[in-house]
Amino acid sequence: MSEGSFWKSRLAGEAVGVVLLLAGLLAALALVSFDPRDPNIFSTTAGGEAASPDNWIGGFGASLAAAMYALFGLAAWGVTGLIFVLGWRRFWGRPLPNPASKATGIGLLLFSLPMLLSLARRVPQAVSSTKAGRWEKNRFVGVELMGKTLGIVGLGRIGWQAYLRARRTLGASAARPAPQFAHGAMTRFDDGVTLIASYHPSQQNTFTGKLTRPMLRGVFTTARRLLETST
Repeated sequence: MSEGSFWKSRLAGEAVGVVLLLAGLLAALALVSFDPRDPNIFSTTAGGEAASPDNWIGGFGASLAAAMYALFGLAAWGVTGLIFVLGWRRFWGRPLPNPASKATGIGLLLFSLPMLLSLARRVPQAVSSTKAGRWEKNRFVGVELMGKTLGIVGLGRIGWQAYLRARRTLGASAARPAPQFAHGAMTRFDDGVTLIASYHPSQQNTFTGKLTRPMLRGVFTTARRLLETST
């Protein structure tokens, strides 16, 4: 039997189907037992990479689940279901019609679904508004911040610097002297906005004790107090 004919044989189809079904099962077990505190290849913990993860598939499962949730969000379960479907069809010798177009459509769905899910809290209100004959697009897209007194929390040096760059891009007033990043540091601008710096709540910072729960809570307590006193 030639190599080309082997991959078209029933035996090869069943073998590929079993592999896909097992891959889907492993992905499902990794997702259902996912714990963001588990050590994985994308982050470190206080115990180091040698720390034992609680994920049912071990370190590989912790890294796989972290990657899937980071890429697809809750749609990661859709990816797992897709692997099961492909494995089932492959095992029973049922080819997928129009595979190229279906792959493109499924890929677009998986990447757009997390964004759609992020809007889920406002979907009922949007549906009611539309049924009432109104199309209040701006109401369900975002909130206008211009001209409002705000407290901005910059999570990590990157988030803190991102807001400062956004102010410069929008032509807003700059702080004098130039602000310096430090946890809990506050910078007040002439337009009423207060920028509060905070260490990023990453696994590395929280597990090493650089950022504790009271420290993070204190930042947001300060932000809330500023907003309440400014209204």
